[in-house]
Amino acid sequence: MASSGDAEKGTRGGKAGKGRRGRVGNARARLLEAAVGAFAEHGYVGARTRDIAARAGVAEKTLFAHFGSKSVLFGEAVGAGLQEFMGDGAMRSLGPSLSGLRSARERLRAIARNRLAFAAANPELVKVGLQELLLDPSFREPFKAYWRDNILPGTRGLIADAMASGHLREQPPERVLRIFVSMIVGYIVTRHVILPELDWDDEAELEAMIEVFLRGVGAERPDPEPDPEPVPEPVP
Repeated sequence: MASSGDAEKGTRGGKAGKGRRGRVGNARARLLEAAVGAFAEHGYVGARTRDIAARAGVAEKTLFAHFGSKSVLFGEAVGAGLQEFMGDGAMRSLGPSLSGLRSARERLRAIARNRLAFAAANPELVKVGLQELLLDPSFREPFKAYWRDNILPGTRGLIADAMASGHLREQPPERVLRIFVSMIVGYIVTRHVILPELDWDDEAELEAMIEVFLRGVGAERPDPEPDPEPVPEPVP
């Protein structure tokens, strides 16, 4: 039978263990946050593990204890975050509620608002993720496979439903998705990377994008252009 002293030691040991797990978790979270900032500033090649560790307030060996290598750290800090930005987060947080929205316009607005909010909260993550997609084939190829196998099937169903209900014109769902994603990502790049200093009105920009999108691929038809003015014949 354990003595009261042994029991007390066990209790203190348990508390110390929880505290240590908390510190370990905090160190990991700080390393992930520091990595995103370093990769955004210097790119994958230019970011150094010792500088990332210093940003996080830990020793470099702690970084390697958690992640093993810079490439693993990059994958967890940036790759997972970019997957969240490009589809996972929207489908997970909006999936149940999208079915309750009646029109394609309402659904597009909900998805766009959700992704703009994510980008506003994580501008460095979006910046470095898109940058590495453009520059690094070893990062791009797995992401392309992830998009094809995990994101496209779910969105294809949403687009097909919108076509069946008459909200979108019949055409390949992949084309519709490419157009919509290009508009949203293009706005986010301009908003957070190229011209972040401008006084942006996200709601007005969002509504304008949806209007252009629906007039391009939606069942909503643009107003017909007026007939051109007749050209008067030259007077002899």
